Amino acid sequence: MSNILGSVFKVLTFGESHGKLLGCLIDGIPSGFYVNKHKIQKELNLRKPGKSNLVSLRKEKDKLKIISGIFCNRTTGTPLGLIVYNKNKRSLDYKNISKKFRPGHADYTYYKKYNIRDYRGGGRSSARTTVSIVLAGSICKYILKDIYCIDFFSFISCVGGNVNYNSFSKNIKKTIKNKDSLGSSVNILVGNIPNGIGEPLFEKIESEISKTIMGLNAVKAIEFGSGIKCNSYKGSENNDNIYKHGFKSNNSGGVLGGISSGQNLKFTVHIKPTSSISKIQDTIDNNLVEEKIETTGRHDPCIGLRIIPIIESAVAIVIFDLILKHKFSFFF
Repeated sequence: MSNILGSVFKVLTFGESHGKLLGCLIDGIPSGFYVNKHKIQKELNLRKPGKSNLVSLRKEKDKLKIISGIFCNRTTGTPLGLIVYNKNKRSLDYKNISKKFRPGHADYTYYKKYNIRDYRGGGRSSARTTVSIVLAGSICKYILKDIYCIDFFSFISCVGGNVNYNSFSKNIKKTIKNKDSLGSSVNILVGNIPNGIGEPLFEKIESEISKTIMGLNAVKAIEFGSGIKCNSYKGSENNDNIYKHGFKSNNSGGVLGGISSGQNLKFTVHIKPTSSISKIQDTIDNNLVEEKIETTGRHDPCIGLRIIPIIESAVAIVIFDLILKHKFSFFF
């Protein structure tokens, strides 16, 4: 199992949905950075569950605890350890599915690969583990902001196939009553990206971002710039004409040949409906016996409502890692 993200700025993530804690160990962060605990906590608060009846009702404070790598509020250059404790576990909610596989979930594949699985909330396959990404990524976000003025702008663009923002809540409430879930899409724009980040051919900036984003729970697709629509464009329509003051359009999504063009980095992420639903479905158990399954517990009816800080954190890690790797940092 691969639990490490990055090549220079390396993030090792650990923990399970119903374990004692979740966290990350960051290796490769330069010394001297001021670590703002309040900004990290702010990102954790944006991600945490239990904030409304439209998301998972699991009540977690997700209180940040720094365990290593900091002295006088600044990084020492040694591994930086960050953790969050799980306080509101209800593992018995999953007892009825301990030997059954949830359709659409990683239960089946984890069991086939490892011959064992943590059925309590999905263990390591749970979206709860994205706490670790936010812990590390929030640091990258405010470093990128403070040094390079890099900003993130994100919004939910689609819920259940509907692009009308005013109807999102209504659709989600209706879906909850029907014991089901909805897919969604999120648009991400990253502003003030420096020119020249990314390495062709196989470490393109969009390749590195795509690999990381596709590693997040429930993400099924990502498209940059004009995305799949480019298959209906002519070259003269899709090309971004260049002038001395910049580009006329941004169908490329801010990337040319795998290298940042200095335009806004623009992409869309598509997220599948939550697999854990209380609607009765068909499945099998560990002995290949066909069964009915009804998943109880507390789950998000639409993952898109809480995924934005996770995606932004993941992208921030990639960008900061590439900056350090390709020596665009002010340290060199």
